[in-house]
Amino acid sequence: MKRILMASTASLVVAAFCAPSLAAEKITLGLGGYMEQYIGFADNESDPGRTDYRSFDVQSDTEIWFEGSTTLDNGLKFAVKIEMEADGEDAGTSNIDESYLDISSASFGALRIGYEDAATSLMHNVAPNYGPSFDDADTWVVSNIVNQTDSYILLGQGDEAKISYFTPRFYGLQAGVTYVPELENGRASGNGSNTTPMPNAINGAGDAWFAALNYTAEFGGLGVAADYGYGRASGALNDYTAGTLDQNIRSADGHQVGLVLTYGGFEFGGGWQYSNEVHGSLAAGNSAANEGTVWEIGAGYKPGPWGVSISYLRSEQTAALSVPGDDEANITALSGVYNLGPGIDVHGSLYYVDYDSETPNNDANFNSGGWAVVGGLVLSF
Repeated sequence: MKRILMASTASLVVAAFCAPSLAAEKITLGLGGYMEQYIGFADNESDPGRTDYRSFDVQSDTEIWFEGSTTLDNGLKFAVKIEMEADGEDAGTSNIDESYLDISSASFGALRIGYEDAATSLMHNVAPNYGPSFDDADTWVVSNIVNQTDSYILLGQGDEAKISYFTPRFYGLQAGVTYVPELENGRASGNGSNTTPMPNAINGAGDAWFAALNYTAEFGGLGVAADYGYGRASGALNDYTAGTLDQNIRSADGHQVGLVLTYGGFEFGGGWQYSNEVHGSLAAGNSAANEGTVWEIGAGYKPGPWGVSISYLRSEQTAALSVPGDDEANITALSGVYNLGPGIDVHGSLYYVDYDSETPNNDANFNSGGWAVVGGLVLSF
């Protein structure tokens, strides 16, 4: 897989530097991005001994994009994109979210280098949802578990530096591959998240590769979009149950599929992923595994400037190697959208959420959840 990716990279580099070429103009960066502002009311379950939460809250998410491109006379296109987090709460120690370089042409495909998602994420199809995403549910209905709420595989990677190659689309089919030299952030399994940086050393974090196929076509007005993806990480990986680098975690891999059908204003589809983390005790020579699944399904109708959708997601993850049972998350969202004008949308969702924790000392293994009503504006610029 790495040889295929390197060969594709070499072809584009040779085309870029060996062929006679002149740029029409120097790259000039333009501004883009979005701002989301939401208000919501939530009713979180208040079991004995559990923290109480406010019923009313305001949440926001804002990004500013700097992007630009130029095309050489030989057909090679060079493009850059830098995404900056504008909300201080989400920015952490760095305001830059993603930043990457694209080199592409109609005949060679596209090479992407930098801080960006893997091909499995970028080429995945998910359930229709016209409101805030499933990821936003625990912003309002607080979770007592760390299950992933995405139906694409992660395997310890997020926006780490990586290299990806995407083929041109032939008869609706496109392939993409990604190599991550070092898993600096995240958890080894695709189920959960952690932002603790790993040591920047060759014997520190492991590496990973991903491959995906994506197919799009239309048959008599019926639109079809489907994908399959696989990923594998190896070496010392971050333990998603302990949140620290664990030399005993030997490997992790995962599969994903997605399918969305459209006809007229109707949409129906969903996605599924399975991830598995293998532990091998270096001293005892035995092994065990943590594993998890995420699946989502939904339907929507959007005939014009307005739309409604209903969708459901279920996430199951092994609580811990020594604990029987799975941590579970169930999220149902009834959502709507209305376009007020160019780049101005009103979004809203009614969430019903149920969490079930098996992990010891996690608020006495209680079941948690609740419901929330969320609405707000999304401005694109």
